[in-house]
Amino acid sequence: MVETEPNNSFDRATTITVGKPVAGTLAGRDDRDFFRLEITEPAVFDIELSPVRGINHSFKIWKGLDSPVMIKQVDDLRKSSPERMCNLYAVEGSYFISVEHGEKDVPRSGSEDRYVLTVKGRPPGDEEREPNDEALTANPVEINREITGYFSPAYNRLNRNPESPMREEDWFVMTPGADTSGQLLLDVVLSGVPGVNSVLYLYGPSMKLLGRADAEGPGHGEILKGIGVKGNEACYILVTTKNYSSNNDVPYSLIVSSRVHDPKTEMEPNNNVETANMIMEGLIGGTVYPKGDSDYFRYRGDSARGIYRIEAVPPLSMDIRVKIINGAGETLQVIDNGGAGFREVFPNLPTGDDFYIQVYSTDAYSDSESEYRLSVSPVEFAVSQEREPNDVKENATVINETLIYGFVSKKNDVDYFSVKNPGRMIREFKLKGIKEGRLRFSVTDPLGYIIKTEEIEGDRSVTIRETIDQRGYIIVEAVKENFDAPYIISIGESR
Repeated sequence: MVETEPNNSFDRATTITVGKPVAGTLAGRDDRDFFRLEITEPAVFDIELSPVRGINHSFKIWKGLDSPVMIKQVDDLRKSSPERMCNLYAVEGSYFISVEHGEKDVPRSGSEDRYVLTVKGRPPGDEEREPNDEALTANPVEINREITGYFSPAYNRLNRNPESPMREEDWFVMTPGADTSGQLLLDVVLSGVPGVNSVLYLYGPSMKLLGRADAEGPGHGEILKGIGVKGNEACYILVTTKNYSSNNDVPYSLIVSSRVHDPKTEMEPNNNVETANMIMEGLIGGTVYPKGDSDYFRYRGDSARGIYRIEAVPPLSMDIRVKIINGAGETLQVIDNGGAGFREVFPNLPTGDDFYIQVYSTDAYSDSESEYRLSVSPVEFAVSQEREPNDVKENATVINETLIYGFVSKKNDVDYFSVKNPGRMIREFKLKGIKEGRLRFSVTDPLGYIIKTEEIEGDRSVTIRETIDQRGYIIVEAVKENFDAPYIISIGESR
């Protein structure tokens, strides 16, 4: 079939039939060829325009008979290249396709080479319905029911958003649990497509961004996991690409699952102190995904207790780091004592106020399946304890009792304790070590100069007797760390 000239307007359009190619030429720089399709039942159409040597052509799709409205413009490639959109959804009615010069090259006139326009149709299935290029035209999706779509075309030239101009976007909408207003967690899984670097977004009510996944490269899928939503509130999913990549032959699949939120599991987004998850029962689990993920948690401190043990146990392949932050946003401690699979412990955080814990990875690690476990528990001792930070003598913990407990709280930890006497006297200082650890135990003069040092292996005890003139310091240094058990310092008068 060949176009019938003149066909450069809607009312002169050449009528074509699905499945029957039509040939035409762009004879002049301003030439446009219009073709008319009459659709009798809903279908999905694959529209392809063959290449013409030296010509950059494109096509537009219009809907309606009396006042046609452009719904798609396909102009992805440059001269001598084909153009294609493989998944236009159409209902009963009149449609037009206009073939014209593209915008990426200077129009050429006088070409005698013909293009071929082919429109193929198929029954609609569980797939997106283009155009779904904005939230207002989002396609509905259901929990646990897969839907497919295509990264086609590469550009949406009707997208005038200055933040993402001409980006082709596929929008979907869902209400995850219409019969409940409770908190749910959503997992959104987007499959990979060869040659396409995809990006996945999830928005809540008022188009608040809840999650963005862009962790993988071309050909790989993306996952948003554990995103917290209200069951009866609408959520929007945006599927798009980086670098305007496309694939007209291989579809992506999108599936959404939900579960009731367990307070012992993190709820995304929790990427800053404002969205931090509350640790309700001293234990919570989470994942580091996608790459660069950082999780924040909040714990309510109790002034009556005042000292807390914090422990994070990562998956075997993850090198975890933990940061402790006070209510003013100041970093209190950074815990990074080991490598991949090594649990991070801070055994004695002194605070009576609320505090935040940030968990993240020190490398490019990400894993949507393997969880870390974070626990916070009060330290229960009936005796005095050291107060971190006491790494220098100016911050030394003052010993007011005859017995005090201390901890190795980080690699190469150094703890200072201050001892006061009413005058010059001989004192006996005893240190009981920690099992599977090694400590260096020193006593200093009033200026902090070391008088005597002993090294202690394991949980045995060592005693130093020295004369202290009004003031002195005890220094405990970690040679080999054990973060679980306390060491014990006892002080008495020498006999």
